Formats: sequence, structure tokens, C-alpha cells
Amino acid sequence: MNASKYSALKFLSKLALSLTLLFFIFHYAGFESIYIELMRVKISYLLLSAPLLIFSMIFMAIRWKNIITIFKKKASAANLMKYTLISFAFGLVTPARLGEFIKVKYLSDDTGLSYANSLITILADKIFDVFASFPIMLIGFLFLKKDLLSEYSAFALGICILIFTLSLIYFSKFLKSIKKLLPKKYWKKAEMISFTKPVYIKLLCYSFLIWALYIAQAFFITKALSINASFYMLAAAVPAMAFSSLIPISIGGFGAREAIAIYLFSIAGIPPEKSAAFSILYTFIGLGIPAIIGGFLYAKKKLS
Repeated sequence: MNASKYSALKFLSKLALSLTLLFFIFHYAGFESIYIELMRVKISYLLLSAPLLIFSMIFMAIRWKNIITIFKKKASAANLMKYTLISFAFGLVTPARLGEFIKVKYLSDDTGLSYANSLITILADKIFDVFASFPIMLIGFLFLKKDLLSEYSAFALGICILIFTLSLIYFSKFLKSIKKLLPKKYWKKAEMISFTKPVYIKLLCYSFLIWALYIAQAFFITKALSINASFYMLAAAVPAMAFSSLIPISIGGFGAREAIAIYLFSIAGIPPEKSAAFSILYTFIGLGIPAIIGGFLYAKKKLS
């Protein structure tokens, strides 16, 4: 089997699994019940979540811009935001994370960075996302009052805090240890990268701010659906739903994301139809709207 046929088969299998998961989840929650919840939604609260989406996109572009400066290159935050939105459009309708490769091409064309270094900036962006979202998720799990889950979360959160503390106190040694992990042929290139402690702190701050906006956005969506969810519930659910898209068994986390939402919200006694409705709205606002805007931007760019 050639590579193209294998990729197509892989995509179709993931699509089939996503659709199967969504069918069983919505059947479990009740199609009619979910529809009723969506019809009862309070539009005013959804409108309040819109500015938070805009701000999160702005800060994502600014964080990426700061990562690019490490390579001593400059890029417009407006252009980076445009590339990010276009990547959402491609990521939603194509397999194999093609959206990220679109960002690589646009960044390379815009700044003159090599494809390899452009890809590194995107990987670094994702790493800082994990750096912020993982401890936030652990804090949420810690207060969910599930004994085993809380116990493991407390241990993992302690390790995260220790790593953050040591990386700040021994920043230069931290960089040297990373350099030693690289093959010798890349050492000279690593020395050309201007990665300082202030930049590291700034990137962490932007990352935590972005995830705070995601959680605030989720808060307004729960209010729109008359769901009584605590900060800790949302702190656990929002990153966990995002991590589900990394599981290579479905398209964009569809199906897995809804299952996680239903499970975690059930801990607080929230019925499955409300959890499913929350997942639909959160996905539409957080992924669907940026993808639609990105599609228009891409079409405009191709026609210009």
C-alpha cells in the first residue's frame, strides 16, 4: 500500500471512529434533549464570550511573535493572527494536522526563516501551551474530590511546580542541559538562538493568560446553558478536552472531547445532555468560528 492510500485509509478510519463516538454519545445523552438545551441557550452570555475569543487569538499571535524573535526575526502580530486563523480552517477539514504546516509555509515566506526553524517556532508554541494547560488541569482535578484522581494530581502538580521553580532559578544551566540533548552538529545553531529568562517568563505569562481566557469563555458558555460549574470543574475540563484532540484516534478530538466533557461534568451532577450541549457550543465558538474566519481570509488571500 502506497503512502497516499495509507493516509487516506487512516483519515477515513479516524473519521468513522469520530462519527461513531459522536452517535453513541449523543444517543446516550439524547438527541432531542441536546436539541432542547441548545434551543434554550441564553444568547447574551454567548455574546460575552466573543471578546474573549478575540483576545485569546491576539495573545496567541503575540506569544508566537515572541518565539520568533528568539531566532532574531520579526513578524507582524496581525499577520501571525491571520496565519493562525487560516490554520484553523485547514486543521478542521484536513487530516494529519495540515493546518500547522500551512503556518510553517506562511511564516517562512514572511520572515525568511527556514522551514525547519519555522516548524520549531510552532512546536515551541505548542510546548508552552502544554506548560500552562497541564498544571491548570491538575489544579482542577485536585479539587474535584475524586480521591484517586486528587492524589495523583497533587503529586503531578508538585512536580510541575518544582520544574518551573528550578527552570527559573537555574535558567542558564537549564539551557545548557537542553543543548547537550541536541546532536553536536546543531550546537552552533542553538548558540545563535537568543532565548533569555525574560523571554521565557513572558512566554509563560502569555500562555497562562490564554488559558485563563479559554476558561472564562467556557464559564460564559455554561451560564448560557444554565450549568452551575465551578472554576475547578472548568479548569479540569477545558484543558482535558483540548488534550483529547492530541489522541490519534479521531478527527480533531471529535467524540473524545464530548466523552470527556460528559464524564467530568457528571462528577458535579451535571446531566449528559447539558454536557454535550456545552461541548458543541464550546467547540463551535473555539474552533468553528476561527475556522470560518480563516476560510474567508484564505479565499481572500488566494484571490488577491
